[in-house]
Amino acid sequence: MRIERVETFHFAGPVERPSGPSCAYSRVRDSIIVKLTADDGTVGWGETYAIAATRTVIDQHLAPMLLGRDPVDHRAIWHDLWGPNFGDSLAISAIDIAIADLRGKALGLSVAQLYGGALRDRVPVYASGIPYYEGVDPELYWVQDALALAAQGYRAIKVRIGRYDPARELPLLARMRAELPESVALMADANAAYTLHTALRVSRVLDELGFLWLEEPIREVDYEAFDVLTAQSPTPIAGGEIVRDRSQASLFIARRSARIVQPDVSIVGGFAELLFVAETARLARISTVPHCNAGGITLAATLHLCALLPDPTAVPGTEAPMLELETPRPLFHTGLIRQPITIDPTDGMVAVPTGPGLGIEIDEDLLRHHLVG
Repeated sequence: MRIERVETFHFAGPVERPSGPSCAYSRVRDSIIVKLTADDGTVGWGETYAIAATRTVIDQHLAPMLLGRDPVDHRAIWHDLWGPNFGDSLAISAIDIAIADLRGKALGLSVAQLYGGALRDRVPVYASGIPYYEGVDPELYWVQDALALAAQGYRAIKVRIGRYDPARELPLLARMRAELPESVALMADANAAYTLHTALRVSRVLDELGFLWLEEPIREVDYEAFDVLTAQSPTPIAGGEIVRDRSQASLFIARRSARIVQPDVSIVGGFAELLFVAETARLARISTVPHCNAGGITLAATLHLCALLPDPTAVPGTEAPMLELETPRPLFHTGLIRQPITIDPTDGMVAVPTGPGLGIEIDEDLLRHHLVG
């Protein structure tokens, strides 16, 4: 098998209503999608975030390096890709996912099998939801939305916080905790909304409410400040979603900048790089819960990774890695994949695809209908 064609697409799908985290509202959700076609017609799909000139890097610098290569020679290709692109790990991530999909199809193996075999065939899920809706007071829906997600079978729910003063939001979180079943875990993601002082104040209240973690409450680019925050916060701090290679991640872990590390397969450099980061974190007894906020291709890739990650302790099932499943589900989850990845409401789990490669099928008509430009 040889790679014969490399195509990129800027997909942008509308959302039902403008929504987002503390720092922004979105009216569309977009990503850069890579399609690798082999000389026998086999196709591999990859994805990353639509940031800066990532698509140009793929088209002009990396695609020519792939043509004529055998995707089974993954390790050699992967090392070659890091050379001419000034370390654009997003571009490499998209290609790495696509090569894994293509390689798995060539060998008749799932991605989990390519990387040594799944440790679990079902993965626990958390709802990455309850965003802010433009022009709507959180008091009108936060608690109701959390109860609705619990009724759908979610056993863990992450709430976006930080747009309003903590004095306004924390009582809402207390109500949410009081009205949800004790079996439903809660987490919070402030998306860089706070100063260090405010983040510590919020973390104390979240600890009293039993939240599993507080995610990136201060600016992600200020990861040095996470050292202080993590050391003093009673609520576990989660972070590291924008680390862009094993070097950055290793420093983040060595400094114990977070108690839960969150590398993203579409940012950090692909499957092998994320697995390296996770094993490094495990040596430091830090949990890994992969970040996933792109489309369905990244979601499928992250699901395979959650199947591959070992339990962080000697007790099976203790603090097992969870799949981040965005709610409400955007179009590039529910439409782009012909068989959307969905939660089993009876146990809050998702089955790991067993088909070759990523085990998903892309609706190319929908993809081309929602292209930018």
